Amino acid sequence: MITLPFDWRQVDASDDPEMEVLAHGPMTGYGYAPTVIVRRLPHLEGGPEAGMAAMLEGGMREDPTHRIIDVGETVLAGYPAAVAVFTYCIEQKSLTQILYFATPDELPSGYVLALIAATPDFGPMAGVFANIVASFQPEGF
Repeated sequence: MITLPFDWRQVDASDDPEMEVLAHGPMTGYGYAPTVIVRRLPHLEGGPEAGMAAMLEGGMREDPTHRIIDVGETVLAGYPAAVAVFTYCIEQKSLTQILYFATPDELPSGYVLALIAATPDFGPMAGVFANIVASFQPEGF
């Protein structure tokens, strides 16, 4: 599904049937371990843009600290995808997240790939995150 850096550890998330991968990198000086999440969702009509819009709207409703930085289109594992970058606060820590959303017509599932870091770590983590995204392959392909 994805290739993680050697010093990252996958966490057991078997209690969440949609969760495919939950993994953390080493704790940084800002007190947050970079995180990657892969979730498999039911196939959604309306394409990746509609799915991303629904996810961002839900986040904004639930957490007033959400601030969208950018939203656009990209390709994830060869499939059209939506991508968004946003910030939010958890436990007095500012986090930045890049979120990918793909609903390939050829597959029975949609996929969400989220990469999260403390905001000051986000820039330095860009290369690591890019490698993780490039390694993503939906299950069965």
